[in-house]
Amino acid sequence: MWVRQKHHLPKTCPSRDYEAVEELPYGQQAQVDFGEYNLRNSLRKHIKVWFFTMVLSRSRYKYVLFSETPFTSFSAIEAHEKAFAFFRGITKEIVYDQDKVFLSDENKGDLLLTRAFKDYCREHTFRLYFCRKADPESYGERYIM
Repeated sequence: MWVRQKHHLPKTCPSRDYEAVEELPYGQQAQVDFGEYNLRNSLRKHIKVWFFTMVLSRSRYKYVLFSETPFTSFSAIEAHEKAFAFFRGITKEIVYDQDKVFLSDENKGDLLLTRAFKDYCREHTFRLYFCRKADPESYGERYIM
């Protein structure tokens, strides 16, 4: 800030261009996300719940699975199976946030999947897309696995 004030340098904010994207065909894509929420139980005591969501991109049809414990790679794989059973099918591609449930590390831009999730993905034909870390606006700018 001191250098900007001394030399009268304006602070620039990068801008993003937004545009509508074409509708994807049915069965093409789903988006997966995780979350947590604090609730009150019947005794009015606060409890934390975790949830897994899968949303079909075209129809916006949703599947949500709640858990009393944080998701692991194995419980997330089980959640995928339950969602596919609920939808009665598997989409061609799935978009994810960069989440530690599926990613063990990032090596100079290369995303390293957890062993369990990598093995699971080998058994299925869907393509994986991971958005940039901590950037929900990057759903259109995806890392392809």
